[in-house]
Amino acid sequence: METHKENPDDLFNSTKWTVENEEIIIRWCDTAQCYRWLCYNSHKKYANLQAHFAVLDSIMSSHNYRHRWYMNENNNKVSNQSSPSTPTDNTLSSPPIPSDNNV
Repeated sequence: METHKENPDDLFNSTKWTVENEEIIIRWCDTAQCYRWLCYNSHKKYANLQAHFAVLDSIMSSHNYRHRWYMNENNNKVSNQSSPSTPTDNTLSSPPIPSDNNV
């Protein structure tokens, strides 16, 4: 059984370009340019916002690190100056757990 294969050149030459085809292409191009503009402007806006948040996050993280380091340094100085009878750690003892025998 023989299969008939069309030549691509024959298919291209047999297709007629009409005004309707051109209108479809024009609408698709207009839509594509609208999406291109929308994508470009939204990327520009959100890239700018992301940069602001990244800088803010970096500033807050470094501030928090410096604050914790400063507090640890000051706590060490205070604990070194305290009397030996004062506990140097800042932990509180938990209250005793009530037993059921006292009821």
